[in-house]
Formats: sequence, structure tokens, C-alpha cells
Amino acid sequence: METKKIRVTVPQYVSDVVKKDTESFSLSLNGLCNLIFDRYKKPRETKAERSCYNKIIQFNLNAKNIADYEKYWLNFDNEAEYFRNLLTIYANLPKYKRQLFVFDDICRKINMAVKKKLVVKIKYKGAYSEVEPYFIAHSREEACNYLFCYSLKHNKFLNYKMPHLEELIITKTEYTIRDKNYIDSVREDFDAFLSKGKTVVVRFSDAGLAQFDKAVHLRPNALKKDGNTYTLECSEPRAKIYFPKFLGEAEILEPPKLRAWFADKFKKAFELYMNKE
Repeated sequence: METKKIRVTVPQYVSDVVKKDTESFSLSLNGLCNLIFDRYKKPRETKAERSCYNKIIQFNLNAKNIADYEKYWLNFDNEAEYFRNLLTIYANLPKYKRQLFVFDDICRKINMAVKKKLVVKIKYKGAYSEVEPYFIAHSREEACNYLFCYSLKHNKFLNYKMPHLEELIITKTEYTIRDKNYIDSVREDFDAFLSKGKTVVVRFSDAGLAQFDKAVHLRPNALKKDGNTYTLECSEPRAKIYFPKFLGEAEILEPPKLRAWFADKFKKAFELYMNKE
């Protein structure tokens, strides 16, 4: 079967979204555009708006999609308008929904395993493990979807980023729900870093407090305030991402292990900058 080349002019933001998603989801342009056509091929009433700032997207329809090609695009005035509409519908979705769109097959498997309470075997960043799946949720801060589960390998609750799930197999092993109250609390106020029940004590300078008020991305909730010393609901992974930008304006007091981690990082940074060679 001959290759069908598609060349379409789209608003620049559509092109930017498509290009960025191919990188984020490790897909080729052909792969993503064919997936969009396969899922959205029936015409929609909403048509793409024209723009003064445009880019060209060019890709080849795969053999599977060529069979449906003429059946659908003829409902529009022309081919370019049809494909521009499909790509725009996709680009206008929030990022977490685009991610669910791309990883639909894995999401279906997870939801089936949750419904039947079956253990799944996953491959994550090259390593295999078995987990008890509980739900899929998205992080408000990162616009990313996570599988929340109990890892039998690590003996604790964990979140796994959807784009890093390389393989997922449903086993025949049934599981019993663990700590339903905790699971429900995580679902109700989802935090990708699982900060629920974990605390970090920080002493701020006055400038650090002002910065804390402004730095809202990934900012942990304050549970207690004693002058410039705050007890925060925050896991260690979250603290390691949020607090480095404060430099000397925030001192981690507890837990000791996290304090030692920051001390080591700042020591290495100090030595790096003091090296005059």
C-alpha cells in the first residue's frame, strides 16, 4: 500500500504542543499523529481557528489508518482543514488528559486490575516489580498522571509516573485492600510526593519567609508556626525539589537524614565555587 503524506498548516501553539509531546511521551511525530487520527477520525463540529502565526506539520499515515482516510476527511471542505481540526482538538486538551490519551491501553489495564483487585507486574525504568494498584491520579503541579499502588518489592505505598511505565501485565493473584483510610486520604488530596503524615521542620530567615509566601509551586502546607520555624507536611523527595532554591534563607532542622542531605549538597557546592582553578 502506498504511503499517504499529510501536510497541514496549524497555529504555532498546536505545533509546539505536538512537538513537545513527542519528546515527553517518547513518540515519533508519525506515531503521535497517527494515534490522534485513529482516536479522533470521526469529524467534530468545532473547527480550528486560523492564526497569524502558523507552522507546518508533515507526517505519513500508517497502513492501518490509510484504510479509514477517505471515509472521514470528505466530511470537511478540504483535507488540510480536517487534519488541522484533529490536531487542534488534541492540543487544546490539558496535558494530563493528553497523557491519558497516549497511554490509554495501560490505563485500561490498570482500571481493570483495580476493579478486579488483581496484582500487576510492571516494568518501570527498566526494573520489574509487582504492585497492588489502587487508582490513577494526576498531579496539579506537574500535570502528570501517576499509578498509586502498594509495591510488594519495596513494602510500601508508591507513585509511579505513567510515562515511565514500560510494561504492565495483569496477574491472576488477588489482593486485599491495605489501609483503606490512608488510600482514601491520598485519593482525596493527591500529592505525587506522598507527603501525607510526613513532616519537615524548617527555620526561615525573614527573606526566606517572604520567598516561601511567593514560591507556590510544590509548596508544602504549614502545620505549625513558631516564629520563623515552620513544621510542614512534606515528604523528603518533595523537600529535595522545593528547598534548594532557598539557599541560605531556609535551614532544614528535621528530619536529621534530610538535614544531612542538604548539608552534603551545600558543602559540595561550596567546594565547587571555592575552587579557583
